[in-house]
Amino acid sequence: MEAEARPVPSKKEIIETVIDIFVREIGFVERSEISKDTDILGDFKIDHDDITMFITMTFKHFNIPVFIEDDFPLTIEGVSDFIFDYISSGRKDEDPRDKQGLWGKFLKWISL
Repeated sequence: MEAEARPVPSKKEIIETVIDIFVREIGFVERSEISKDTDILGDFKIDHDDITMFITMTFKHFNIPVFIEDDFPLTIEGVSDFIFDYISSGRKDEDPRDKQGLWGKFLKWISL
């Protein structure tokens, strides 16, 4: 039995959600300062740990494995386009935490 395809939000909805998550996770920026063209690395002095947390929380919100190795531009629109393309494709990547053996158990343990 195949899993049902999840509905694909519009790019505009994804951009708005990504902006909301960015503002919430970074904490010191106002929503009015952020647009789809915001360069996450260049426009603000944001610590790399905060950027990692933003990407992690964004991927979790959209049910995308956090262990994706794909590259995408670090702009609000770049992140949003990646999410839109990922959901639209119906792609399913294996989460390394689901692998059998010691490595999978270790990754599950550290993600608690």
